[in-house]
Amino acid sequence: MEEIRIDVTKQTPEELALANEQAQLIFRFNHTMPGTAEYDELMHRIFRSMGNGSIVSTPLTAVRPHMVTIGKNVVVMPDDVCRRHNNRRRRYDSCQCPADFQQSRPL
Repeated sequence: MEEIRIDVTKQTPEELALANEQAQLIFRFNHTMPGTAEYDELMHRIFRSMGNGSIVSTPLTAVRPHMVTIGKNVVVMPDDVCRRHNNRRRRYDSCQCPADFQQSRPL
């Protein structure tokens, strides 16, 4: 997986406008009743590529969520643990991952 680095001091006006729009969507998402049509619609506007049966729980913090792909039957929620095992990449289907998920690296 390619790492993406963002220099926030060198964003184009289009990137700034998109970041502002996404921040507003995330704010609305975090303040919307779960399980409603509005919640589902906001979740899919924030994460444009989501597999069937997947859900994102609040509170959510994200940077460039339009670049994130979520597989099928994945639950993203805060305060859960999901890590690489034995330095091998795994595909996670039907799993739970924290909203602030970062892959761990061996020491």
